[in-house]
Amino acid sequence: FSQEQIKSLKDAYKIIFLRNLTISDAVTQLKETASRYSESSPIKELIDFILSSERGIIRR
Repeated sequence: FSQEQIKSLKDAYKIIFLRNLTISDAVTQLKETASRYSESSPIKELIDFILSSERGIIRR
């Protein structure tokens, strides 16, 4: 992974797990975050995974 991809994934982690957002709000913010990075493929894959998940994701 490039440094930009690592930074984007750290931002995505914070959005999903550290903020008190619903999954739909988190996905919206992830899409906004992905638009800020030129190498946003990992975030887009994460968004696709969340949206295609039949059982959701677990956050604590």
